[in-house]
Amino acid sequence: MVHFTYSTEKHSDLCQGDVLKKTKELTEVISSIHPYFGREDYSHFIVLTQSCDLVRRNKSGCSARYITLAAVRSLKTALIRKLSESTKLIESKDVYLIPQTQNEKAISLLKVLLNNNDKTHFFLKSEASLGLIEDSCAFLLVSIAIKSELHYQVCFDARILGLTPVFQSKLGWLVGNLYSRVGTEDYPQALNLTHADFDEEARNLLKDHLLTVDSQIFNELRKELALAPDSDLEELITKLDLSIKEKNNEDRKSRLTSIIKDVSKVVKLDKEQQESLRNILAANSIVKRSLDS
Repeated sequence: MVHFTYSTEKHSDLCQGDVLKKTKELTEVISSIHPYFGREDYSHFIVLTQSCDLVRRNKSGCSARYITLAAVRSLKTALIRKLSESTKLIESKDVYLIPQTQNEKAISLLKVLLNNNDKTHFFLKSEASLGLIEDSCAFLLVSIAIKSELHYQVCFDARILGLTPVFQSKLGWLVGNLYSRVGTEDYPQALNLTHADFDEEARNLLKDHLLTVDSQIFNELRKELALAPDSDLEELITKLDLSIKEKNNEDRKSRLTSIIKDVSKVVKLDKEQQESLRNILAANSIVKRSLDS
C-alpha cells in the first residue's frame, strides 16, 4: 500500500502534484533551459501547474502555455536548511551534528515538514518500488517553467507518482499562498498514531539525518574541526567525551573539597571524617545536580 498522500489512480493527463523522475529526455530538456536544474541532488521534479490547466483537449493540447516544475531534494537537505536558519550546525564529511539542547527544536521542525505545514516545502514519503528512493521534499521556491507545447509528453512519460485530490489542493494552496488553510490529515492522524508514537517516529527519523552530541562536546568539536577538518569524527567525539568527563570529575572533586573546607571551619573533622563526608555528598542526588550546574 502506498503512502496516504499518494493516489493509485492512473490519469490520462498530467496533474498538479505529479512526481517526475529524471528521465534522459526530461533531463535534457531541463538542462538546456537552465543547466543549474540538472544538478544530481535534484533527484526528481514535481508539477506545480494546476490540474485543470493541464487537461489535453483534442489536438489543441492543454490550456497552460507553460508547465511549472519544482525541484525535489532529500528530506535531510530540507531539514538541515530549516534548522540552520536558527541553530548552529557542524558539518563533517556529510555528517551533521547539533548540540543536545537543540534536539527538541529539530524534532519540531521535522514534524512541521512531515505534516506539510511549512509554506516553502512539500513532504514526499519514499516509495522505492515506484522510483522515489528516499524521503524527500519539493522545494516550492526552486522552480522552472517549460513549454507545454514542446515538452508535455516528456513530462507525462516521466510521471511516477501522483497525489490524492486533497493533497493536490494542499500543494495548490502552498503554491498560491492563499489565506485559507486546506484541511488535510496530519501525519499521525492518517496513520492512526498517538502523539507519543509520532514523537518517537520523528526522533527515530531525525537520527537518520542528524547526530546529536552533548553541548560541551559540540563546542569543542567546532574548534577541533576548524583546525583539522579531515579528522575522524567518531574518534574525535570519543576523545572529547573522555576529556570533558575527566575535566568535569576534576571540577566536581574541587568543589567538594571547597565545601568540606568550609564545613571544617565550623566543625572539626579529621581526615577519615572528611573522606566520609566527601562520599556522602558525592552520592547525594541534590548535591550532584548542584555540583554539575
